[in-house]
Amino acid sequence: MFRAAAQEFAERGYEAARVDRIAERARVNKAMLYYHYRSKQGLYTEVLRDMLRAVGVRARAIADAPEASSRSMIGGNQGRARRTSMTRRSA
Repeated sequence: MFRAAAQEFAERGYEAARVDRIAERARVNKAMLYYHYRSKQGLYTEVLRDMLRAVGVRARAIADAPEASSRSMIGGNQGRARRTSMTRRSA
């Protein structure tokens, strides 16, 4: 049910999303959806919470990454910038 709702909201947005289509995709009846989520807004809220949790987990993983890997990413970009500016000077 949850995955079907996420797809419907992603494809159509909240206003155009229909509980009928979500139920059909999930192969359940509307009563079951309303039993678990109480309303379209309740379902949408849960989809958003799940997405925000996933973003938070990813952001935490990036923030907790070893300092060496972030330095190499920064250093790699600086090296590229230096090479680009040197190429421009010689042209």
